[in-house]
Amino acid sequence: MMPVRSFGAAAAILAALSVQSCSKSPLSEDGLSVSSGELRGQVQLSDGGNPADVYVWLEGTTVGARTSSTGEFTLQLPPAVTQTEASGWHRLYFYLANYKLAWAEVLVRNGRFVYGAGELNAHGELINKVSLFKMLRIFTYVEPAVVPSQFDGPVHVLVSLQATLDSVTVVYPKSVGGFLGAILLRHKESGEIFADVPDVSARTRDYDRIGTEVRSRRLVFNFTPNIVPPGHYEVIPYFFIEHTNMPDGLLASLGERVEEIGADFLKIPAKREGGQFVVTGDTGSLP
Repeated sequence: MMPVRSFGAAAAILAALSVQSCSKSPLSEDGLSVSSGELRGQVQLSDGGNPADVYVWLEGTTVGARTSSTGEFTLQLPPAVTQTEASGWHRLYFYLANYKLAWAEVLVRNGRFVYGAGELNAHGELINKVSLFKMLRIFTYVEPAVVPSQFDGPVHVLVSLQATLDSVTVVYPKSVGGFLGAILLRHKESGEIFADVPDVSARTRDYDRIGTEVRSRRLVFNFTPNIVPPGHYEVIPYFFIEHTNMPDGLLASLGERVEEIGADFLKIPAKREGGQFVVTGDTGSLP
């Protein structure tokens, strides 16, 4: 669903606001709020997937929020932003790495959202539910998928990518010989992260144009006994998905090191399939 812009209504509101003194309260004479530091909305995924963890970011700031399991979110401007951010029209972006980027137009005045302007209704809610279109399917295979903690051997990881409509450019940092440059293992309960990087010193960046025909890359890592604790893990391939209209500052607002192999990289939201990996206790029993 493409955002609907209403510049005519916005102009009228701007004209009305321009005659008010900046020192006046944001409350109108009848007590009804005309602006606030908070807005709300809801996001859905076009493929019917769980809309949790979509990143909502206000252009030109470091202010962001994540959607709940129902796709709902609340974005709150902290006092520091209220004091320093310039007034004007801003884009509110909705980001999932393997979905098309979407945005809505909102009006900010003195660091507060103006209700009833642009795509916000009089109650500070987005007029339309935001719909994100899936552009790339990510499926990760792990073999063997279950190993004991004393396992000493290779684990094969294969990631298969398929564009849903238009082709998508994928970047593989540290890739050598056409393989994945790294994989990360995230413990589902504790969040602890382990990584395998075949060539830490590699400065390569492979680019691959993914179409509707499935394309795959693999990595084989040697599992070392007793290094990875027993538990359930998600195996996450290390790569980036390019967006032609990605705004400056969005990725940086997620974390200082989102392009590096580590915890900040995992702050980039994406909807992946597969990738389940279990390390059992020494007896082979599930943890």
